[in-house]
Amino acid sequence: MLRKKLSARRTKKWNIEVTSSIDTSMDASTDSGLSNQTMTYLASVRQLHGHRASRGYRNMRFLRYTFKKKAVKEICDMLAPPNEFTIVGFGDWSGPNGTLLKRRYSGPLQEIKKELKRRTDSVAFRPIWEYKTSVLDSQTWTRMKNMVATSWSRDKEKKMVQRKKSKIHKVMHCQTSQQDVLRPSITTWNRDVNASRNILMLLMMEIRGFDRPSQFKPTPQMPSRRARAKAPTVQVTEGATEALSVCSS
Repeated sequence: MLRKKLSARRTKKWNIEVTSSIDTSMDASTDSGLSNQTMTYLASVRQLHGHRASRGYRNMRFLRYTFKKKAVKEICDMLAPPNEFTIVGFGDWSGPNGTLLKRRYSGPLQEIKKELKRRTDSVAFRPIWEYKTSVLDSQTWTRMKNMVATSWSRDKEKKMVQRKKSKIHKVMHCQTSQQDVLRPSITTWNRDVNASRNILMLLMMEIRGFDRPSQFKPTPQMPSRRARAKAPTVQVTEGATEALSVCSS
């Protein structure tokens, strides 16, 4: 993290030094102004290219690349130690085609997935269908609701007035069956933590040959999910079976 901040700080300083020498204050709202601004940028292309290709800039990019690769390797070694056989269940969710969510993730998620897939000798990579894993309670398999935040403000008479309610995506509430009139029993989950627990459960059921629970399947009224290529069969060794038993307990 320190090397990344150092690289970002240096490159930002160099970028400011180069862009300050280019006049970008011209009005581009007219045809003549846009033409002048375009000609100014074209005249400085050689300078900008030389800046990006300079040795210092290349060193900073290489520094970020090497430390990113090192961080990905450390994460993968923690998830799947090189000297052990590990079965990794990875959620297969992606945003709808054409949306930004399909291409942008928090952290080097795709790099971690590719690195795990390359370790064919010690890692069995299994994609898990994430349908309903984030909205069903990992303990009761009941539908949860988003936490609701209420915003308040004062009116002209200085009284507190409720303005609007908004859902919090990351926090989920599960209304359990055991409830009291005065103090209802509510289980609160982080959405990603709850989904991870459900994905782990589905992975272990798939390995042991059990069918996917009906709570995690589409209802007959909903369109069925497009058929995927069948995942390769995993040969579960004795050590992996013991690990699964410990995890399930």
